Amino acid sequence: MTFDVRDTAAAPGVVEYALERFGRIDVLVNNAGRGMVGAAEMVDDSTLRDLMELHLIGPAALVRAVLPSMRVQGSGTIVQMSSQGGRMSFPGVGAYSASKFALEGWSEALAGEVAQFGVRVMIVEPSRFRTAFNTPGVLSFAESSSEYRDLLDPVLRDMAAADGVQEGDPEKAAEIITSLVHSENVPLRLPLGKEAVERVSASYRKNLAEVCVWADLALSADFADAAALSARSRLRVMATEDLMRKALEALGEVDGPMSIEVIHRLVDAGDVQEPMSIAEVSDLLDVSAHTLRYYEKIGLVEVDRDSSGHRVYGPESVRRLVFLTRMRISGMAIRDLQHYVELVDAGEGTVPERLDMLLEHRDTVRRQIKELTLSLAATEYKIATYGGRTGEQDSQPSVTGSSPRGVS
Repeated sequence: MTFDVRDTAAAPGVVEYALERFGRIDVLVNNAGRGMVGAAEMVDDSTLRDLMELHLIGPAALVRAVLPSMRVQGSGTIVQMSSQGGRMSFPGVGAYSASKFALEGWSEALAGEVAQFGVRVMIVEPSRFRTAFNTPGVLSFAESSSEYRDLLDPVLRDMAAADGVQEGDPEKAAEIITSLVHSENVPLRLPLGKEAVERVSASYRKNLAEVCVWADLALSADFADAAALSARSRLRVMATEDLMRKALEALGEVDGPMSIEVIHRLVDAGDVQEPMSIAEVSDLLDVSAHTLRYYEKIGLVEVDRDSSGHRVYGPESVRRLVFLTRMRISGMAIRDLQHYVELVDAGEGTVPERLDMLLEHRDTVRRQIKELTLSLAATEYKIATYGGRTGEQDSQPSVTGSSPRGVS
């Protein structure tokens, strides 16, 4: 059937038609979109609204229409086709990026809201793929202006010239998305294509570096007598960057193996006294709700349900998930974690075998640390060769190379 995604009043009818024909909806893919290039000053209200309707308002209407049936069946996957331009931007694509940024923010919140119903959300962030995106009539340009010509003309030429020579293979992209939809676990965000992986990663690093540069000034904005962080907030911070800092400090405190007391300080979840929801545990451990459900499904952790059927994580479940998360970050395979948990559940008689597993994994982690140390030394050497400062993070990293490339 023909459907204009901007016609939000028609969205319920589209979903009803699909339900009548197929009986259920397992996957919704919001893929409609078009490009717009032009300086922010030259993109008028009408164009900006049209992009928002196409990339955010329309997809939101379809999601609202399909969610009731997905909730009833207890499953479903929503695929939001965003862009690498939904995580980073540059001159000339502000209007396009604004609509994609909006889609991603809305979808990230959506993921946390619907995870309890077994519904998953995956935001796909492609680089440039060989579709009709860059063809005349699909890719549009705002009115040119002499004030921005020198800055934006290279971007305009690059975007127009990309038609038919984009790096990405749309068939491979479709295969990847389809395979993930049929898998047990999906990422919240999936940069797709080499350019997307590189550019989104660089954007993350740049933004994090800027946060670090201005952190002290930003932190000073709080009231001097502000209350201390809650127990959950303390653990949430400890579960990510602070945990790594504490681990490094602990390694520096001792000569030789880390003591049991030090390890307990790093992984103890004793501050957690009250049951937690799946959204709270997801935030605590910085893993997706889909990952938590997957861990439960394959038997790594047992999770209670409340009177409404929602997951409730007690202190013991949280402690186990803290451990599992650390082991996964360090590279332990899922099958090994499953075996380890089976040994734990089998009782004290399996302690020798558990110890053998952990000793072997420790050796693997130590080898990784040595390899990373050598890599760091090689990187520092090259930085010094180019006249950069070693042993510290530059507050103003330089950017060289050609003009920014287009997004899709």
